[in-house]
Amino acid sequence: MKKLFLVRHAKSSRSIADLEDFDRPLNERGYSDAHLIGLHLKNEIDGQLVIISSPAVRALSTALIFGREINYEPEKINLCIELYETDATTYLKVILEQKDIFNSMILVGHNPTISDTIEKLNGSTCGDVPTCAVSIFTIKTEKWADILTSERTLESSIIPADFKEKTPIPSGS
Repeated sequence: MKKLFLVRHAKSSRSIADLEDFDRPLNERGYSDAHLIGLHLKNEIDGQLVIISSPAVRALSTALIFGREINYEPEKINLCIELYETDATTYLKVILEQKDIFNSMILVGHNPTISDTIEKLNGSTCGDVPTCAVSIFTIKTEKWADILTSERTLESSIIPADFKEKTPIPSGS
């Protein structure tokens, strides 16, 4: 059994003039939301985990915050330039190529590609995925290469608003 977490990066800032898209950081809400969702994911991980992220600052920051909340070493995060400015076919290729020793995978990327990837895996439209949203799939297979031909279930989709009143943000985070 495999568990796939497809994540749209947290809310980014557009307040810095002349900053390239790739270099946009998270804004205050983005940091807060990433900590909130990261805390929730801690209870969702099954077995060996790999985190793969676009190297764009906002995506990598989201991945690093998630990693911190689930006690995942930051140097283990795999940066994948192919996840920046691409399509769902490329996202699926990255997923299919992962090592089977990992039971769980968190992939942090961008819209509209995250939405398109969710739709391809789920077989139905999902609309525009909000920032810091996570779609969690369970896949009945032992091999990442077989996920497109294996039984898949969209277990849940979570957004920061689901937890705003329920979970305190740790101080000093």
